[in-house]
Amino acid sequence: MDYPYIRAWGRHMGSNLSYIADQVSEARKDKAPEDATFKSADTGEWHTMSDFKGSQVTRDQIESAAAKLKGEG
Repeated sequence: MDYPYIRAWGRHMGSNLSYIADQVSEARKDKAPEDATFKSADTGEWHTMSDFKGSQVTRDQIESAAAKLKGEG
């Protein structure tokens, strides 16, 4: 499954499934990095897990969810 971090981030943020699917489609079109989490509405840049400045707990939650999603693909 491609872009597991976008999917995990979207779920974490409570986004609906159609929004997450749109983000994944846009990431494919943009050839976003595989560890992209979301696209900034202000700048149009893709944020990645390496940019993540949140708490370690949240980072671990996203990493864990993404790992599970990778296994589903």
